[in-house]
Amino acid sequence: MKESQRKQEAEPVLPRNRFFLLRHASLILRGLLVATIGIVLAETVDWSLVGKHLSWDLVWLVIELQVFYVLSNLLLGLRLVLLAGYSPHNWWAGFKAYSLSIGLNIVLPVRLSELVKPLYLKIRMGTPVNRGFAALIMERVIDLLVISSATLLALSSFTDVIGHGIWVGVIVASMGCMVIVVTLHRPVLALINKLPLTRVVSFLEPLILHIAQIFRSPRLLGTAALGLAGWTSSYLGVHFLISLGGSVDVTLTDTLFIFVLTLVGGAVAILPAGLGTYQAAAIFGLQFIGFGFEEALTLAVAMHILSLLFEIPFSACVLLYEDISLRDFRIERAPRTGIGEGGSHEL
Repeated sequence: MKESQRKQEAEPVLPRNRFFLLRHASLILRGLLVATIGIVLAETVDWSLVGKHLSWDLVWLVIELQVFYVLSNLLLGLRLVLLAGYSPHNWWAGFKAYSLSIGLNIVLPVRLSELVKPLYLKIRMGTPVNRGFAALIMERVIDLLVISSATLLALSSFTDVIGHGIWVGVIVASMGCMVIVVTLHRPVLALINKLPLTRVVSFLEPLILHIAQIFRSPRLLGTAALGLAGWTSSYLGVHFLISLGGSVDVTLTDTLFIFVLTLVGGAVAILPAGLGTYQAAAIFGLQFIGFGFEEALTLAVAMHILSLLFEIPFSACVLLYEDISLRDFRIERAPRTGIGEGGSHEL
């Protein structure tokens, strides 16, 4: 007993924080980035001009325009439950799932908050995870089409390079993708069923079948329309904020250009919720259409607050009153279904 104790005492004890820098490199780099941005802003920004543009009128305007973002969440939440195969009566669950994904983006790294949508549907409605993921994938496909179209429209207003032919190409490409998904999902399923990984097959098979059903269902056009309406509501909120809160006359096209830039900037997950990159994209766009730097900085911060002011406290309320844990996010082993035997519910 004494000999074993002597051996343990003789062995060098490695410090537990030996790999601290390696394990927390991402957090440290983000902290350094925030500090750098703070130093640059402190040295270059005329804060007296920022204070001049920051007023109670702008604060109240941000609060009043929340109605556009609440409406956007309602429409996009309804789209989520429809894509998951439920009736419109389940809009409240979709609204909470969508709002939670935005609110938790402030604390979850990268884009992990997107997983909250299928997670919440699984916990509250018993939705199979693969079906929730199918709805999430279709959501991204529709958003990609809407945002790509908005980008082309914004670019076409500033350049003559993009003509009507590009719109024909977008429509043809979209229809081609629909045909490919509907016709090729069976060969893909046949290939997947040959995999020796039963758990992977049981997850992917219902997912692909559900996506194929959505493409064959009339709900595809309805959910696409809801996606367009939801993004339009957010866009109008940004437009009224810039046009009413700024000193420069802006057109709907100007706002569309800025809106697309902020979507791209916000999607860059350097800091949570796109902090920093969102403001940089907004400032670039606002300066491009004639705003000064200090006013552009003020409006950029107001725009980001506008997009998060409802979701963060609402998410906190949902988490406070509903027991949600990531441990509930488990992929259940679904029964294998042969091709043509169904494997998905009816839309």
